[in-house]
Amino acid sequence: MRVLRCSNMQIPDKLQKADFKTLRSGGREAISLFLETSQRLHEMGLAEGLQNWIKLATPVLPDAERAEVMVLLMYGFLYMHYQGPEKVVLTKLH
Repeated sequence: MRVLRCSNMQIPDKLQKADFKTLRSGGREAISLFLETSQRLHEMGLAEGLQNWIKLATPVLPDAERAEVMVLLMYGFLYMHYQGPEKVVLTKLH
């Protein structure tokens, strides 16, 4: 199994195996792990690490959990898209 490598950060094999075991098992714990790890990497400013995590972790999630993550991401994207400043201005003009 590969080690997640990113700027100044490496997830040890042991931890990565534990994370992947949790992801493979599915359920809310897997979804929480996927989202929380993504959030931590983003907050640390590790864009490369976030990309690597998503590339490695997404295929490990069972289909149902992967679909739920996609739905959550779409809700977030659509919320941001329709709450953006340009949408507020257009709403006020009409």
